[in-house]
Amino acid sequence: MIEVNGTGNCFRDKAKLGPLAGASYSASLFHCLPVGCNSKDALQLGSMWGQDKAKSLIEAAGFKSVEIEELPFYQFNILYKAKK
Repeated sequence: MIEVNGTGNCFRDKAKLGPLAGASYSASLFHCLPVGCNSKDALQLGSMWGQDKAKSLIEAAGFKSVEIEELPFYQFNILYKAKK
């Protein structure tokens, strides 16, 4: 699964991503969260929901050995590898 490379903490993300973090949180707040509010069963986490939350939800869905890998060619995304 490929997701946005966020931690869920705006201060850590700013230190890691610089100005890109502000743009990412803006898109998350003004686009992703409102879209998520349109579905009754949505978790409404936004695009910067974070690696820890993503890993815990993947494991709760029954996947094991979740690995998180940063992409060397694109710092904005992160790769989650999991096995059932």
